Amino acid sequence: MEFGVLAGSDGKLKLDTKAFEKMLDANPEGFEKLFSGSGNLLETLDKRLGTYTSGSTGAMKARKDNLNNLLQRVDEKYEDLEIKYQNHYQRYLKQYTQLAQVMAAMEQTFSMFG
Repeated sequence: MEFGVLAGSDGKLKLDTKAFEKMLDANPEGFEKLFSGSGNLLETLDKRLGTYTSGSTGAMKARKDNLNNLLQRVDEKYEDLEIKYQNHYQRYLKQYTQLAQVMAAMEQTFSMFG
């Protein structure tokens, strides 16, 4: 923060160039320590972001697993719906075919009287 690097409310880092130039002129060694000293910025970021980005326990992995489970359930529901649709279609097709045969027989019988 002393060097003008701030985190915005949108989660992005922002640089205050005036504060950065002022601190860089006053303390160039301090700026170098940000990246090379013990507990440097990159090391700290890596540790802090590890809770989110860890491949085995991170929040992003948990979110991804949750979304994959939801997708699997949607696929299962879709398959069940497809099976129900096919069953109804076959039943209605059979009933329609039987109805068409009965109507044809009735028309044939009616033509005998007319």
